[in-house]
Amino acid sequence: MADYYGNGRTNYFPVKNAQAFKDDINKISGVEVISRRIDDTMMFGLVVTDDYGWPSTMHDEETDEYDDVDWEKLFKKHLRKGAVAVIQEVGSEKDRYYVGYSWAINSEGKTISLNINDIYTLIDNQALGKVFSFVEY
Repeated sequence: MADYYGNGRTNYFPVKNAQAFKDDINKISGVEVISRRIDDTMMFGLVVTDDYGWPSTMHDEETDEYDDVDWEKLFKKHLRKGAVAVIQEVGSEKDRYYVGYSWAINSEGKTISLNINDIYTLIDNQALGKVFSFVEY
């Protein structure tokens, strides 16, 4: 059985309080905060640092238990008003299949998402053709 390997990162976005954002992200292993100045505004982003894509759990040192990462809640808490974070991941399990998605969340907590497999729905909805196979194995 092959293992899944995924890479991920975000765009750069402004946050309300840089230190509070970094403190919350530092509770999640496998993610690193990156930053750069764009048009006189300090912007922040995230990069996945392990090979398994976006982490879904975080360790609570007080209880020694693992809790789910609520990315929507985290971004809603920290994004500056009007800001949008775009989260992307691409990965594969050997050459059996590939995955990729892009997910955007704004400062109000509204989200949209796209998956590379959405192409199959588009083929059908736009009557592009009936003879095709899925990109796998």
